[in-house]
Parts: sequence; structure tokens; C-alpha cells
Amino acid sequence: MRREVQAIVFVLLGAVLLKLVISGEYLNYVRGVLTIPLVATGVLLMAFGVLGFLKDWRGREAAERSEERWAEARVRTHGPGANTDAPQADVSHADAEEGHSHGSDGHGVGWLWILPVFVLVLVPPPALGSFAAERGAVTVPKPPRSVTYPALTGADPVQLKIVDYARRAVWDDGKTLEGHTVELTGFVTPHTGDTWYLTRMKVNCCAADARPFQVQVVDSPIRVTRDAWVKVTGTWEPSKSKDPWQAVPVLKAATVNGIPTPSQPYE
Repeated sequence: MRREVQAIVFVLLGAVLLKLVISGEYLNYVRGVLTIPLVATGVLLMAFGVLGFLKDWRGREAAERSEERWAEARVRTHGPGANTDAPQADVSHADAEEGHSHGSDGHGVGWLWILPVFVLVLVPPPALGSFAAERGAVTVPKPPRSVTYPALTGADPVQLKIVDYARRAVWDDGKTLEGHTVELTGFVTPHTGDTWYLTRMKVNCCAADARPFQVQVVDSPIRVTRDAWVKVTGTWEPSKSKDPWQAVPVLKAATVNGIPTPSQPYE
């Protein structure tokens, strides 16, 4: 790849990264805790690109000065009034280097590296939704030993993350959920018949390691559509399976209301 193409790619990548951070679209791919590292990476990429331009510009100036010196040497040694007593300049080496520099431009294939950048700008991929969730497990993995289940506090409905509700419902037998009305937020993942799951993706770092946590919603008062974001209030209901490895968390809905897509789609 030519040096100026490398510089352009660096500048564009850095600009796109900063644009994603400023617009908030980066939250479709990574967690919010990576904001500062992403900003630093974008600034560094743009700085490398600018430095590449400067280095290439200075290199071109040096090459032009070198060509001028060789031209002057050829005039002095071969032109009219040349000093025949002066040693002959080795112009063959200069001509060879000059020919090599002109022949190293390539065919512009390096510009193809810019295409993914434009695709990312023009058609940014959305956050993971029901398509990814349907390919994940509906059961709840056993949480680490460090996870605890303190009693719910505050007035009902108590706002909970889906991952928290799912773990309490399955691995704590719903002990802290019983007698409370809770409020969960997620997107709709259809199941068989009229059954659907309220889903939220949990990520440790980025969308590549996302895992769906799903709660089966029963007695929904309204019909919902795939990938619609909704807020559900309801009460805990025991799972049909007593085995926590096979159990699916269940929420008996009281209200289901559509909401805009949140700025942070992952938990």
C-alpha cells in the first residue's frame, strides 16, 4: 500500500471511531466503560495519519531536491562548457533510482482498504437483537459464587435488570421476588405460538461475547412485534422445571408498554 493511502486510511478510521463515540452508536458494539480508550485510539489513528502525510511530503521534497542536484551534475559533466577535467558523475545510478521510484506507485489496490470505512459510516450495523437471541440458550447459566441476592428495596414496581431477575428467579427460587411487582426492560424475542421472551444481551467487553438473558412473559395484555423494545411490569411466577439447569424464568405481565430503543442496549 502506498504511504499516502495508509495515511488516509488512518485518518478515516480515527474519524469514524470518534464519530461513533460522539453519536453514541459505539454502544451497539462495546460497553460504555470503553469510551475513553476508544477516544484515545481515534485520536492516535488520526495523529498517525497526519504524521504519515508529513513524512510523505518531506520525502517528496527530498526526492525533488535530489533530482535537481543530479540534473545539475549532468549539465556540468555532459552539457556545453562542461569541465572535462572533472570526474564524471555516476548518473546511471540516479537514473536507476529515479526509474525505481516512479515504478513503485502500484495499481491503487490499497484504496480498497477505505471501502469498509465507508460501509461502516453509511450502513452502521445495529445492536444485536432477536436474531442473535434465538440462537442462544433460554436457560440461565449458573452465576459466580460472588453473586448475592439481597432483598428488594423501594416501592413497587422495583426496577431490575433482566439478568438480575433471571438469576433470582432460577438460582434463588424466586425467594426475593415473591410478593413484589417488578419492572423489566428489553426487546421482544418470539417463541412458539403466542409465547415470547423479554430479552437483553449481557456483554463483558463487546458484542462478540454477548449472551442473551431471556424471561418468558405470560398473560401479556397486548400483542407485540419482533425486536420491539418494551417495558413490562408484573410478578414472578415459578418455572415449570424444578431443575435450575433446565428452568426458564417466568414473569406474569400486568402491563406491557412500548418504549424507544435505549442508548445502551446491553446490560
